[in-house]
Amino acid sequence: MPRYLSKFTDGNIAHSLREEVLPLSDLDPQDLLGSELLLKKRRFSSASRVLKWRRYVLSKIFGRVRYVSDRKVSAADTVRLRATDYGYNFLEFIEFEPDERFIRLAAAISQETLSVRPGYVLINQRSPDDRHLHDHESGQPLEQFLAPRLASLEIPFKTCDFGRISPRRQAELCGGARVLVSAHGAGNSNVIFTPRSCSLVEVNFRKYWFCDRVCDEHFEGRLEYDQDCGGTFYWGPSFHKADFHNLCFLLGRRYVEVEAEAYAGYTARNPISRRKVFVSGDHLVSIIKREFTDSSDDPVHRGA
Repeated sequence: MPRYLSKFTDGNIAHSLREEVLPLSDLDPQDLLGSELLLKKRRFSSASRVLKWRRYVLSKIFGRVRYVSDRKVSAADTVRLRATDYGYNFLEFIEFEPDERFIRLAAAISQETLSVRPGYVLINQRSPDDRHLHDHESGQPLEQFLAPRLASLEIPFKTCDFGRISPRRQAELCGGARVLVSAHGAGNSNVIFTPRSCSLVEVNFRKYWFCDRVCDEHFEGRLEYDQDCGGTFYWGPSFHKADFHNLCFLLGRRYVEVEAEAYAGYTARNPISRRKVFVSGDHLVSIIKREFTDSSDDPVHRGA
């Protein structure tokens, strides 16, 4: 059995998808199904949610996947996979043409869990105080606000927290989604499990993007979320996180941005590490209605 080795050890699912999984689209999937992949544990235990997700996804591509320590790997009998930023630039929003290599790879990963007819809206609602989504006007958690309104439109919906369920369950839920709604974050990598007809509605953090890393004044609450600190920027003075926009276009999925209206608190110095995120629930309902009923499968970028 041919043996491959991945030395990717980043603790972010989106980075794994970009740098570890997508480059596999250049290889013959039939060859990979008959081979073994070794993953280095290095910085994370095998109980890590990130490693479980990686193992689940990669096990749909390789015949066998297992974690090993550095001491148990011999370079002489393995082919090292290249870890590279491949396929899309996460710093620039680009409306790529669908790439059949990536589409084929996503189909191989999701083939066991895709529903024949996607039929509901899926809300990825993260844990409380971790980019938790709320309606701006009422302050209600987003799923509570949406429940009666989507019911009146006869649009079924489900809510989950990707961080609290198994990778297989994430894939199963995404496989039946017509619309996936989520705040920006690594969980949006699960768009690879969705049908071609699915729309990703991503809550972005463009509004009030004043500093990156977050300055002391904002982090400690001396400045409100909507007050400009004249801060410095590591990447650039605008919201640059184009990972999932670009991924959707490469996979032939529809993509919609929704701007957050307000925030409450930080959990870290990353400007996306907000405790609560407030959106216009009424605006979101109109977007969901449009995306749920639109029969076109052409990729498109719709802004807030």
